[in-house]
Amino acid sequence: GDCKDKAVLLLSLLRCAGIDGYPALLSTDEPEWFDPLVPDMAQFNHMIAYVPEAEPPWLDPTCNVCRAGDLGEDSYGRTALIIGSSRDNPLDTIAETSADDDRLGRKIRVTPLSTGGCTIDLKVQFRGPLGLNLKMNVPSSDAASIREYLESQQLVGLTRTARLVDYTLPENSPKGPEYELAVRLKSDSSFEKGDMYGTVPINLYQLGNRFSRPDT
Repeated sequence: GDCKDKAVLLLSLLRCAGIDGYPALLSTDEPEWFDPLVPDMAQFNHMIAYVPEAEPPWLDPTCNVCRAGDLGEDSYGRTALIIGSSRDNPLDTIAETSADDDRLGRKIRVTPLSTGGCTIDLKVQFRGPLGLNLKMNVPSSDAASIREYLESQQLVGLTRTARLVDYTLPENSPKGPEYELAVRLKSDSSFEKGDMYGTVPINLYQLGNRFSRPDT
């Protein structure tokens, strides 16, 4: 089913367990297209669940790698229309993620080779909505497509001389917004500090958007 089917099913199960919940409509378009003065259902393209007693109160059953309270990156900061609740105002804004929830880190290890040149091991660790996006999209793509993309797009400008040797994607990682991509490069010349551009993580941000999302 789609997001509406899954949200209604989740809410039905919650009510069977004695937990109140309501469907909530929002727009995941970028930029958000929403005007509270326009009574038009075409403004919304996604449905999630609103559970007042949960913290945070938003649940997205279409995200198969999310924990309770996690949302896709295109849902944060959006206005949601809560249907059927007794709230005075049926509109609510989904809070943005904090700096502690949305982080990126990297580790770089350079190993000189006796034959000249070196290997460069790069680990980029994502946490937050981007980590969820990568976890949802990248593993569902075939290995050849991922490698081709890393070689042709993501590693251009990573160093002046390095080429991709191997990469590792996490397998069977627990649900949640943590994701780590490991890449091994080989350079035929010596590695200098200035060779590693500071834009490496920014380039890797695009990786999750390269592959289309699975149907939900």
